[in-house]
Amino acid sequence: MIAMREAAGFNNLIGESFIMKKTFNVSILVSILIATSSCAMIQKLTCNANTAKSTGARDATSGSINMPGLNSGNSCEGEYTNTQYQADYRQGFEEKKNQICQVSEITKMTQVSVDAGLTKADVEKKMGACVTMSSYSSLKSTMERTYMAGFCSTTRAESMGYKHGSDLANKAFEQNFAGCEAKWSSLKSAYDQAYNKASTQAHKNKQDLFVKSTGTSTFMLDQKNLSASCQIPADQSLVQVTVNNPNPSQTLVQGQWNYQYFDKDFAKIADDSGVDAVLLSPQSNKSFTKMTLPRNASFCRAEFAGVATGSNIK
Repeated sequence: MIAMREAAGFNNLIGESFIMKKTFNVSILVSILIATSSCAMIQKLTCNANTAKSTGARDATSGSINMPGLNSGNSCEGEYTNTQYQADYRQGFEEKKNQICQVSEITKMTQVSVDAGLTKADVEKKMGACVTMSSYSSLKSTMERTYMAGFCSTTRAESMGYKHGSDLANKAFEQNFAGCEAKWSSLKSAYDQAYNKASTQAHKNKQDLFVKSTGTSTFMLDQKNLSASCQIPADQSLVQVTVNNPNPSQTLVQGQWNYQYFDKDFAKIADDSGVDAVLLSPQSNKSFTKMTLPRNASFCRAEFAGVATGSNIK
């Protein structure tokens, strides 16, 4: 009986081993099939005339001289060989080169490149595929004339001034218009006007944002949400705090206020406090002023910090 059980167990073990081995072999076979299928798919995507021509055209557009993608079809075999790939690649490269290396196209490409902020050396690289053409010297001269016309244009001066002003960056006319000395005066005037207009607006936007964020505080009084906006006029003569009551009943805000002061660059320079009161009508705002403030204070923040002494006025 014991021997029969042992034999049965042995047979079961052999059966399980056979099943595991079979499963393992099937897994290997599936992996091989998947890998083979993937390779076939990659080859199918790469090894065709459209891909070869597109790769050649892309290399010509980028200004590549030595046809870097020519050997991308080395793995191609069977219905579409590497030889066919190279032939189609060269065709795509030459067709695109012949399209690019025309006066009208070089002019257009150069104008776009100037607007994008590319250097003349960058533009020359982009027309690299034209180097082997007999018209290259003429095309290069066209590029250089077009580049300098755009580089030293009033449009570019205004665009550059607007960008620098909007970014609140330092003026950089001289660095960006070297080589334009013949038109220096008119270009600088256009740059400065655009810069000043843009920087003024950028400063205002930044100030408005500061007043809405740091310059505005919120607080709870008598279970009501209120807010206070603090501002200092351009003459820096006083502090004005505007308290807003969005609630449907009147409220008296009375107590201590804590103040923070900031300079024109939004750096904090001082703190102080004071006691004030303001009676707010329903869904309205009302302002009060404070006549003492630090020198050079351009912005402020007012926070109500008094004991909850405000009361509703029925």
